[in-house]
Amino acid sequence: MTGPGPQGPRALDLSSAVQKALALSPDVAALEAQVKAERSAQWQALAPSDPSASASFNDMPSFIDPGKPASSVWGLSQSFNFPGEAFVTFAQLGDQADALERQLHAERLQVSANVKTAYRQLQLARKNLALNDQQERLDREIVQVVKRRFQAASVTEVDLADAQMAVYSNEVSRADLELAEKQALANLNVLLGLPPAAPETVEPLPERIDLPPAELGGALKDLDARNDPIRQARAADRAAGKALGLAWMSLLANFTVQAGSTFYDAPVAEPDGIQQTYYAAVSANFPLWFFLNESSGIAQGVHNAEAADKQLAAQRRQQVLAVESAVDTLQDIRTKLEEYRDHLLPLSDVTVQAALTNYGTGKIQFQDLANAVGALWANKAAYYQLVESYALAYTAYAQLLGEDR
Repeated sequence: MTGPGPQGPRALDLSSAVQKALALSPDVAALEAQVKAERSAQWQALAPSDPSASASFNDMPSFIDPGKPASSVWGLSQSFNFPGEAFVTFAQLGDQADALERQLHAERLQVSANVKTAYRQLQLARKNLALNDQQERLDREIVQVVKRRFQAASVTEVDLADAQMAVYSNEVSRADLELAEKQALANLNVLLGLPPAAPETVEPLPERIDLPPAELGGALKDLDARNDPIRQARAADRAAGKALGLAWMSLLANFTVQAGSTFYDAPVAEPDGIQQTYYAAVSANFPLWFFLNESSGIAQGVHNAEAADKQLAAQRRQQVLAVESAVDTLQDIRTKLEEYRDHLLPLSDVTVQAALTNYGTGKIQFQDLANAVGALWANKAAYYQLVESYALAYTAYAQLLGEDR
């Protein structure tokens, strides 16, 4: 007794395909780097400007003779922005990083959706090829039935020719299906970083998609906290508000603290004998010409904040409409799927079997049998098209909710 033969290549499951595409996506990698860069830039906002050191040599006996000055001054100075400005800047950069993170999350969902679309299209193409094989077997079975009736002089050669043409027509249709399968395979392979024609084994298209029904009330609940475009727009709106605050803070004074020491040569220090003194100073920079400089920045900040508010409101309306449309689409497809699964497909199978029996006994014409067979394959093709459409529509619906399904 021989053992089981070698198994074929393991099918690539959908989850693995998505993970592989995410790891290869240049857009995802670029956004990940941008998020890291933005987070790193936050901490620069808390750092003060670099201090400066100074040294001066006074009353030298000759030009550039620092060895014999009458006095020398050594000092340090440090500039500071108005207290609190650095923390506002830190928070603003955090909002910008949050917006980038939502963009990154949305890009990951989009890559996942692209892979699922290509994967489902390949599944459907191969399912259609399998249906084509089934149709060919049934057509050849019908040819044998017609031949027997023709040999018995129960039908004319017209019925036999029609039956044989159905077989040839099925072979012509297969060429189109093979082309669709080739294109679907190429689309998936490109996303997976493979040559377009590289063979790929995927799981078969499921007979049904077991996903929870989409409900509008549940989808709209907490949409602001789940939808990536809304969250990105809200983070951008917060950043614009803080930018306006920084524009107003530009009217406040900036400060510079100075400290140092003066050293005197001994003859200069007489008669008091003091050879070293100290100094400390604080200076402030006031925006005296704010109506020429800072006022334009404030006006720009006001307009940017207003634009961000309007963009957030528009994004909310747009995403609500998208969710409503997605729910309607899912409910429509789900209703059709149930009709096909519960009524049309079982009835088509029964009709074809009855038509074969009745044609064999001469109770119906060949055209009646052909109509029954045509309806069977049309219903099966439509059903699996709906299965694929429902899976992809659910992916788009989940994407609106910030989920990957």
